[in-house]
Amino acid sequence: MRSPTRQAPPIEPNARSRCRHLPKRLPECLLLFAWCLLFPTHLPSLQTANAHASEAPADRAPQSPQTARTIFLVRHAEKLDESPQALLSPTGHARAQRLCDLLSRADVRRIVVSEYQRTQQTAQPIAERLGIKPRVVPARDRAALRALLVSSKAADGAVLVVGHSDTLPQILDDLGLPSEPIAGNDFGNLFVVVLPTNTPASGAPKSPGPASAPTLIRLRY
Repeated sequence: MRSPTRQAPPIEPNARSRCRHLPKRLPECLLLFAWCLLFPTHLPSLQTANAHASEAPADRAPQSPQTARTIFLVRHAEKLDESPQALLSPTGHARAQRLCDLLSRADVRRIVVSEYQRTQQTAQPIAERLGIKPRVVPARDRAALRALLVSSKAADGAVLVVGHSDTLPQILDDLGLPSEPIAGNDFGNLFVVVLPTNTPASGAPKSPGPASAPTLIRLRY
């Protein structure tokens, strides 16, 4: 007599839902993974820390963990046409919303846009959600933008810069990072730049300690 054929258990509805939404969460997962690489946590538990503190010499001051300044660089989203004052297309508005969902919990506290409406429309969803008024810096004023970025403090939170295909490589170059041309039809780059606190501005004296090189992670969203 043949044994009854076993049927695979049915997939639960909530499991299907999780699988269906996984691709939408992929950029957020990649960003979280990049964040963990940039800021690895080597903090012991509270009990272990207290134990080490009791064993440490009394004259040794505790060392504060190194902090860094985070800058997110994106190009404006898809536009309707090639006119100088082109607005975002429906696809561009959808991408702007995706950017908002991705960075709304990334401690963004300052937003910088150019004088063109397509950068301002790209930043609008996240600016409204976070209650931030974007700062307008002319696209060709490289010196002003660089001074703003390198003078930022870690305590001020992350900075989001919405630029253009020709200005983003310039910004990366000004920050001492490798850059490459961005194609005219490429709107999905997310550059995560981390500047250590001891990275000085141009002409400014270096802070104590050895200077660390900035870090760049390139993502897609």
